[in-house]
Amino acid sequence: MRAIAAWLALWNDDVRRELIEREPETLLSLGDPESLDVTARAKLVRGFAAAYGKGRSRHLDIPIAEVRRLAHPDLAQVIRECWNDQSSNEDVRKLLIEMIWQGRIENCADLVRAVAFDNASTAHHRATAIRALVVCDRCHDVTDIANAMLENSTGWPDGVVHEVAADLFPRFITADQLAALMERTRESRQTAWGFGWASQQVVEELEPLSEPAVVLRDKLADLVWRGRSKETALDNVHSRFEYLAPALATLCNRQMAATTGQPDAALVRASVIACRFSGLRGKNRETVDSLRAHVAADANLRRDAFWAELAFADEVEPTDDAWHRFVNVVADRRVGLVLHPTEADRQWLIEALADEGKRERRAVALHAR
Repeated sequence: MRAIAAWLALWNDDVRRELIEREPETLLSLGDPESLDVTARAKLVRGFAAAYGKGRSRHLDIPIAEVRRLAHPDLAQVIRECWNDQSSNEDVRKLLIEMIWQGRIENCADLVRAVAFDNASTAHHRATAIRALVVCDRCHDVTDIANAMLENSTGWPDGVVHEVAADLFPRFITADQLAALMERTRESRQTAWGFGWASQQVVEELEPLSEPAVVLRDKLADLVWRGRSKETALDNVHSRFEYLAPALATLCNRQMAATTGQPDAALVRASVIACRFSGLRGKNRETVDSLRAHVAADANLRRDAFWAELAFADEVEPTDDAWHRFVNVVADRRVGLVLHPTEADRQWLIEALADEGKRERRAVALHAR
């Protein structure tokens, strides 16, 4: 019946008036606010604020798509009225902030700026307020927020930092600054939140070979590598930043695909780290397989990846036994970037045997042949 009432309210003034007075969230959630003129939308917003502006939150969840259909720049004055009268209620405050965000209502930017800096506001409200400032092109305000976030960790809860990372980088913060936030911010236990999730959003939006993408790749690789457990075994490595490894793998894979010519050593090293620290995690399996396919298709890339894998193994599980060093590279096919060398790799292995400048590789190359 609610859906029918919401549909009737779109063209019947009496039904709409009754619904706004009795249950305005039904018209918001199940109707089509975009089909209403601005005057009717204003009545709906006022009705919602009047119905739910007092008392505790009822945890009303208005779909963001419906908020987008409701929002309009001409509702700025109505938002201010409701903000001053009823905005202490969490449900009302949430709707008004999301309207400013989804409607790009710049005339209300001062309201969301105040929320962004308000330690008493919820993390979600503060993050949404920052997004509203971004889409309203309030660059100065967003820069102030980014600087404050970097300078004062205690004033910015982890939830806020996680939610807005993708909105701030690379326009308002650098890769170095994003990595600093990642390093100091605790990871959420919820898989849909935290930097494990946010980092995936970031790397999927970047131009893969842009400077911010290259710098971020190296920063992610460094974080994962420096955060590794010193007691870890080579066949089961762990890092306190291993939740960043899937995003690193995604970025490395995109860069491998976009690179013409030979990938540089930093990309190969980052790919090794990404595979070793995320290869056993099922959701990342396809990305790791794609990375390995890039390597398998080129002998020079197999060569560089082999030696990068050896350097990784020597750090994690050092040994003087050349055979064990070779096995450490190729034994675990679940996570390694390279497979066992084949006849197609003979040339670079012979060259390694003859290279007296890198004696640490020669005995391993002998076993590889």
